[in-house]
Amino acid sequence: SAPLAAFFLGASLVSFLVTPWLFRRRGRRVGFLCGVSFGLLGSVLGFCAILFRSPVVLISATGWFGAAVGIGFYLRFAALEVADEAWAERAVALVVTGGCIAAFAGPESAEATRGMFGDDEEYEFLGVFVLTGVFSIANGVFTCLVHFPSNNSSNLRGEKSASNYDDDDKIGYWQRIRPIVRKRHFSIPVLISAMSWIIMALPMSVLRIAMHQVGFTSRQSLIAIEFHFLGMYSPGFFSGIWIAKYGPRWVCMGASLIFLLAFACLQSANGADEESSDIVPWVLGMVVIGVGWNFAFSASTVGLTRSYACSHPECKSLIQAVNEGLTFLFAGALICCASFIYQAGGEGLEGWWTVNWVVMGFIILFSLVLLLDVGLEQTETETPVNEKWSPPSKAYS
Repeated sequence: SAPLAAFFLGASLVSFLVTPWLFRRRGRRVGFLCGVSFGLLGSVLGFCAILFRSPVVLISATGWFGAAVGIGFYLRFAALEVADEAWAERAVALVVTGGCIAAFAGPESAEATRGMFGDDEEYEFLGVFVLTGVFSIANGVFTCLVHFPSNNSSNLRGEKSASNYDDDDKIGYWQRIRPIVRKRHFSIPVLISAMSWIIMALPMSVLRIAMHQVGFTSRQSLIAIEFHFLGMYSPGFFSGIWIAKYGPRWVCMGASLIFLLAFACLQSANGADEESSDIVPWVLGMVVIGVGWNFAFSASTVGLTRSYACSHPECKSLIQAVNEGLTFLFAGALICCASFIYQAGGEGLEGWWTVNWVVMGFIILFSLVLLLDVGLEQTETETPVNEKWSPPSKAYS
């Protein structure tokens, strides 16, 4: 669990300490290229960790990978800035669909590069870190090809540019976002985002171990994880349209039902050595839970932007940073406990079912948060409609 904890800690820390001022002062392109450099540093450290057999360096490498991914997730916010308002929700979802390629390219390329530097088991995974470096360089090239809005001009929706405010007035910035983060229209999307990560990643983090221990081959577990990634990212082709039409809250409610279906599939999974052995429940459950994550995560992203877009556009960098930092911090704290939860259940199918029941607890909590939000909205009259996180897009309202 240590490398996984370092990954999420890196993503959380970079959101809290780096991105608030980096994007605001240097713009999106420089910020994303900085994330690329973090990924390259992680690749170098990972290569050295395998070469010199150092667990400490390996954990450090995963921390830098987490920082790179933490910055990379801001691409969905950048999509909102380059897209017209009518395309805002679909822009967020379509950016997330980029993972459809990674769903197969990542695991398959990692499998293909095993043993690239010889048959010695000590150096079996050296090629993986070489490949991550290549992917980071490609990421940097594509980043340079994108035309991001200038940091010195107003954005495409006529909001006042953050650069028109005193960048050095850090106390003033935190004072401006304090009333925003205290509002339900900020806290609910953050909670939804964090819990969607927890629900999705808890079973994902122990999937291959569990399948191996109940008799499935490495190739079969790799297929399950690949289709899981496909389930995470492919719904972006249509989830953005639904978010715009029905609003983020209704899409999140749909995600809670999808999570329940995923739980039923995963809980019915069995071992390969049993008479009724079948890989379908494993694959189907992971696909469905990935779909639920896509709906919830994309909807919470759209909902979050509404908490500041109209009245506090100058605070967007800090609001986004607080959201990302809290999401990765809460999710990482739970996900790094996945192996302990699995072992506490007895490993094998017993451990797998234990993890699923913990996930079920978060699905219930996820649903209760949404129901609480509905109840609180019925008693709230002072918040303008354009600052609420839940309504449909103006094109459908």
